[in-house]
Amino acid sequence: MDPLLLTYGVRHFMPAGAAVQGHVWLPPADVRAAGERANVPYLYAGQTADGEQRTPFPATVAIHDVIVPAWPGVSSGGMRRDSARLAGASHDPHRFGIAIDLMVRNDANRAANGDALANFLVRYAEYLQIQYVLWSNYEWSSSHVGARWEPYTGSESHEDHVHVEIGNTARGWSHDDMAARLRAALSAQSAAQGSLVSSGGASPSTARNVAMAAVGAAAAVGLAAALGVFKA
Repeated sequence: MDPLLLTYGVRHFMPAGAAVQGHVWLPPADVRAAGERANVPYLYAGQTADGEQRTPFPATVAIHDVIVPAWPGVSSGGMRRDSARLAGASHDPHRFGIAIDLMVRNDANRAANGDALANFLVRYAEYLQIQYVLWSNYEWSSSHVGARWEPYTGSESHEDHVHVEIGNTARGWSHDDMAARLRAALSAQSAAQGSLVSSGGASPSTARNVAMAAVGAAAAVGLAAALGVFKA
């Protein structure tokens, strides 16, 4: 399948019970706090005309290109609507090019992998200028209209994919801008959790990772940028 083509019918080819069966994403306290304080100017998707599918923004494509090969359990990412869902004028974020659905592979780790990805995206939402994340019956938005965190009550529970929308600032970024930020955030989170610290001699990369683990995830992003070691 074209990775840029979002076809919801793909779920019809998944094994029975492919969804997480009522799992609810419950973010930990630090992620909730990060979501509450994130400064991400929220802007609804612009209107698209009948039959119109816009080219995804470069930052949206970068999320696909970095996260799909890097994140455990993510099998693909869809940005565009298929032709059957282009009728009428719409403010659909997929049709406008600001949204991507990151499909989480159907295995025993699906809930855990999806939770971890959604948590990561909100934890670094301000740095990545992401304005909305929806996964498995729960949603976060950077909008100041209503609660930022709340249960999702729409008809599609999003138990098999994490829906992500970029904010207005990220819409002005190049592919390389967003890709570099994503790689820095991924490396910072891994380092803060200790998973990037290798055993054996203290190589420069190991020393860097130890230092980043010591300062914590939030400060690690700034440290990574200052060191210039996570550029695309």
